[in-house]
Amino acid sequence: MVSRTGWTATALTVVGAFSALPSAFYTHIVSATGTPWATALLFSGHGLASIGGMTVAARAARRRSLVAIVVVGVVLDAAGAALLVIAPLDQLGVLLAARVVCGAALGVVVAAASLVVVSSRAGSAGVTAAVFGGVGLGSLSAGLLAAAGLSASQVFLVGALALAAVVAAAALLTPGDAGSAAPAASASTIAVPVSVTPSAGRVVTLAAAVFAANGILALFTSTLPGEIARLAGGASLVAGLSAGTVMLSAGAARLLVGAGRARRLPTALAVLLAIGAGGIVAAVAGPAPIAIAAALVAGIALGAAAGLVYDLAVRRSAAVGALVTVQRAGQLGLVVPPVLMTAAVTL
Repeated sequence: MVSRTGWTATALTVVGAFSALPSAFYTHIVSATGTPWATALLFSGHGLASIGGMTVAARAARRRSLVAIVVVGVVLDAAGAALLVIAPLDQLGVLLAARVVCGAALGVVVAAASLVVVSSRAGSAGVTAAVFGGVGLGSLSAGLLAAAGLSASQVFLVGALALAAVVAAAALLTPGDAGSAAPAASASTIAVPVSVTPSAGRVVTLAAAVFAANGILALFTSTLPGEIARLAGGASLVAGLSAGTVMLSAGAARLLVGAGRARRLPTALAVLLAIGAGGIVAAVAGPAPIAIAAALVAGIALGAAAGLVYDLAVRRSAAVGALVTVQRAGQLGLVVPPVLMTAAVTL
């Protein structure tokens, strides 16, 4: 038998990984479609759909088992994956439809799975590691598979098979884990006393923190990998590496700066932001080889900073029963920065 938390964390990781598989192919999609807006459209469509998925999952959690909701989300993701497998890279409409389906699935899984994992022994660290670690592994895997000669469709097929395996593993869950209805409080996360119900201002602050963290990560997994890959001659491996290392550093940062070491956080953030800023300056001013290395270093540092901020917001919002609300609002960080970046470059 498989434990409820273990399967849910795995599902969250695999769905996150699949969401990142296109990152290695954005430069090819832009070339095939002939529009520099392709990456921003696919990324923003995915992000907006994930907000809708989170909303649906939060409402369903009042009546349904959280694990059952995760299963539905993974099945939906597999459907979107099938569409990506058959979609030519020059058909932006089909690709966008597939990304919208996968985005909705990601929102469903993140909302429901986070409620399960954050209330387990793994806590917020489990959520952060699963979300960011999954996306990082997906980006790296896509780059490596593309470098090995696999086409985009073949890479998406590998991801679809991984999603199918997660669905199949749900049959091995301990009896009762997937079928019982979730308590009403699970829609918010952990039941908390009314006296600690968060103010609107605090929720907005936490959502803004997640927005900023997601915004940094969105840029380094959407438009920037393509720019870095172009400096390297269009290599998909470089695109996957740049996106993957950013997300893996975001997930690893929480493990290096523990939740109980709050005094370290301001210093860690200051150092990481300084390294990131220096890397960006070097990337803009330096020749191609230096620019590539500097951009990768900047991404790792800023990714780690974003991971720390994201984890802090997750912990504090979960403690007051506002996790889904904060995550849903913060998802806009995956939409707005890539669109603004594309507009700044093309207009």
